[in-house]
Amino acid sequence: MPSRSSPLEGSANERTPLHVAGSAEGHRQKEHGRDDVASSALFSFFSNLTFAWFSPLLVLGNEKEGGLDPADFSALPLPLDCTTAYCMQEFDARWSAEITKAEQKTAAKVARRKKTGRKPAGDGRNSVASLVDLQEAGENHDVPPFEPVTTDPVIPAEPSLSRALAYAFGLDFIKAGLLKLVHDVLIFVGPYVLNRLIYFLRDETAPLSRGIYLTLAVTVSQLVMSFCLRHYFFHCYLTGLRVRTAVVVAVYRKALKLSSSERQGRSVGEIVNLISTDAQRIQSLMTYLHATWYSFVQIGLALYFLWLQLGPSCLGGVAIIFIMVPITRAVASWMGGLQKWLMKAKDERVELNNECLGSMKIIKMQAWEEPFMERLLRLRDIELSKLYDYVVANSFSIMLWNAVPLLVALATFAAYTLSGHNLDTASALTALALFEILRFPLFMLPQIINRIVEASISIKRVQSFLLSREHTAPGPGFIMDDYGVQLNDATFIWESNKPVFAAANKHRSPKTVLAKALHDARWETALLKAELAEADHRLRELVGDNEQVSGHSIEEQHSSDSLLTLKRIQFTCGRGHLIAVTGSVGQGKSSIINALLGEMQLIHGTLAVKGRLALFPQTPFIFNDTLRANITFGSNGAFDARRYARAIQSTALQPDLDALPGGDMTEIGEKGITLSGGQKARVAMARVVYNSDAEVYLLDDPLAAVDAHVATHLFQECIVKELLFGGDNSSTKRSVILTTNAVQYLNSP
Repeated sequence: MPSRSSPLEGSANERTPLHVAGSAEGHRQKEHGRDDVASSALFSFFSNLTFAWFSPLLVLGNEKEGGLDPADFSALPLPLDCTTAYCMQEFDARWSAEITKAEQKTAAKVARRKKTGRKPAGDGRNSVASLVDLQEAGENHDVPPFEPVTTDPVIPAEPSLSRALAYAFGLDFIKAGLLKLVHDVLIFVGPYVLNRLIYFLRDETAPLSRGIYLTLAVTVSQLVMSFCLRHYFFHCYLTGLRVRTAVVVAVYRKALKLSSSERQGRSVGEIVNLISTDAQRIQSLMTYLHATWYSFVQIGLALYFLWLQLGPSCLGGVAIIFIMVPITRAVASWMGGLQKWLMKAKDERVELNNECLGSMKIIKMQAWEEPFMERLLRLRDIELSKLYDYVVANSFSIMLWNAVPLLVALATFAAYTLSGHNLDTASALTALALFEILRFPLFMLPQIINRIVEASISIKRVQSFLLSREHTAPGPGFIMDDYGVQLNDATFIWESNKPVFAAANKHRSPKTVLAKALHDARWETALLKAELAEADHRLRELVGDNEQVSGHSIEEQHSSDSLLTLKRIQFTCGRGHLIAVTGSVGQGKSSIINALLGEMQLIHGTLAVKGRLALFPQTPFIFNDTLRANITFGSNGAFDARRYARAIQSTALQPDLDALPGGDMTEIGEKGITLSGGQKARVAMARVVYNSDAEVYLLDDPLAAVDAHVATHLFQECIVKELLFGGDNSSTKRSVILTTNAVQYLNSP
């Protein structure tokens, strides 16, 4: 690897270790018996010291025409502590420990509060229930007074994501800090040896051995500095990559398990930014986080040696450096504002560009090429003007900071000569070398502060996302059969109907906790009123009278209808049963499917789902790949030609395959743009048939997008024969729940 002395210039060199740790999929650990070792013991000492283990890939890249392929990286052995599985195992253990610790702290706070005889606010659902009682009490004087709830509420403890990351990956990072300490101490050997060499050359009587010792000292120090610096950056980048891997995988896994209410409050763009921007900021912080302490070490040692060399005159140059720090900070803020405007202009252009690409068919059919081209060119001109301003500001910043060494030297030497000293060559060159060392930490300190602020915001965003509520799948309940579905007097609501709590103060203060508890209490109160109003309506239906039974008005009944999506649903779908859910548009057919998946909140009754589920959504999922890949998507084993043929036949896709230019190997556009609505529905149904390992099938209106004769074939051959009765294996009967408006097929034998 090339040897460079400046840490700033070394950033490009350390992209190589990122490649090493992030590729080589073929060297993942084996099933359970892989005899792997940590990265420090995987190679010999010399190979680790000189990064010789990377040489085979460099030789291959030099010899191979056209560059390296992803498969070529498998030639590099991937240590166990660099695998995704190892990183996630370490992170999951530490994050689970943090969550447990936070729960224990919160429970201890609640226990201490209960010992004092006060009812704590903010204590989860219990506090909400108490507040509901208080609000519903009215004239009921048996309810405790409101003061115990409002005074000093319990603030639940939160797990710390930064602490979990530090415990999981901090050891290697601490080792890197020790290497940087050695480097920073040895960096002052150069100025000292330079001063001694000048005096040695002046002294004709000095022995030759002294010069040899000085030369060896500076040579050895530079070699040790180079090795320490390269390994320091290697370990920092490696730690950053591990941290980013843990954050990206944790956010991705959490996104797959979010509850419906959390998905309503978090956009896809926010999740993408967590994986891309926020994870990148946290990773970038690892490279220079040690600057929070080594900057002060370098500044202190540099000032000490300058004082020994020039005395109080060195303060003139130091004053110039400290004056330049706020100026550099102001220039950096100016550039940050320009960068913000530049990114905004870029976002507008990219958004319009994506819109044009996604709607190119409409643009061509409507002959809108010229108007959209004018808009794109106008946005591009705006972006170029912002880019020009940013480049000018960046050039000014570079010029300003490059002028600092000259200004520092002039100020220091002017103060030294004006104070009556004679400036000799040894003092001048030594002082210049020390000021060059002093410049870097003073430049890095404001930069690392900015990065810490940015990374802390990103960590809080990721931590808030990881603490979001997760989807809870329905349990098996008391279903005695092998699998099936059972709903008993079940009432469901969409959690997205709950008003969003917008706190004026984002900090978890007692006032905010109490306001959140009151907000939840009002929601629970609204649900209770809705249930009572619905019960009153049912009682009036049973009695056959329009008079109120429980004192709830007609207006309250209408408000309950807007909250309670599904009311008192009761049915059982056992083995070999086909349940059809019919109704007009907007009557809740798809809501029943979502309720069975656990996407809706059960507020009354019971829900039990037993067995593996398979879902056909109302909007089929089609991705950009071949038609065969779309059908076989999700299967874990090898391609099964017999099962694939059954899927094609039962969904009547063979005529469509014959019409396609490449048959089932024809590539489908993004979101199935090259297929009709009926074809997309049948491809999705073929995927359900091919992956026929489920026991309960939830089909959300699969017959709506197909023609009548195709719908008949689909119902009889696919839904009844393949899914319900298991195709050729007639002994394997499944449970099928079908939502449809096509009731004419339901009396089919």
